[in-house]
Amino acid sequence: MSTDEVLHFIGSGSAFNPEMDNTSAWFCQNGMFFLLDCGETVFGKIWNLPAFETASRIVVLLTHMHSDHVGSIGTLLSYCAMVVHKSVDIYYPSSALVPYLSMVGIKSSFYTQYVEIPKEWGIEVSPYPVEHAKDMDCFGYVLTLGGRKVYYSGDAADIPDEVLQQFLSGLIEHLYQDTCMEVSEHHCPLSLLEQRIPKEHRSRVSAMHISSKQSMEIIKEKGFQVVSV
Repeated sequence: MSTDEVLHFIGSGSAFNPEMDNTSAWFCQNGMFFLLDCGETVFGKIWNLPAFETASRIVVLLTHMHSDHVGSIGTLLSYCAMVVHKSVDIYYPSSALVPYLSMVGIKSSFYTQYVEIPKEWGIEVSPYPVEHAKDMDCFGYVLTLGGRKVYYSGDAADIPDEVLQQFLSGLIEHLYQDTCMEVSEHHCPLSLLEQRIPKEHRSRVSAMHISSKQSMEIIKEKGFQVVSV
């Protein structure tokens, strides 16, 4: 199985790049549909996916609370509760979620929030606090699926040192890293990614949260991949 089969991307764009949709990915485990982030464009991309329709339960893993990462979660929760009658679990190790969902009219009965991963989900998730926005909790996640580890950055200005060392040693197979073209305090610049990742490891790094289609070729020229949708 290739890393491309671990995470299925339904969008790869940054917040201001609607042409490429909000960055989000999904995978299935034990008959459950797992979704990484749920930005404004995401619900419209997943509601009729066969894997979503046949799943026994929906699980959303949130990296942070910016609207391009949570903007359609209210619609997802309402749809699951009122139309298809599926249970939804949300993993986000922060207290910020409940007041947000209450503010957008979502009943507490529509979901269950977890700050630790239940064993019955059949996956391991290790959260890493990342620098992105100073006014909210932001995380990157190392996901262990069937003994294989990948890292999903969410939005992060850099790669956590521990994650980088695990990647370079081969413990983490693949990095999915938000990547921007300019110097930034909020997203990982391509120039920093070049410094962090030796050329021999770049084929195991996929850029996401892309600002334009034009930047994709530049990223590839440096030896990195770009997530496919």
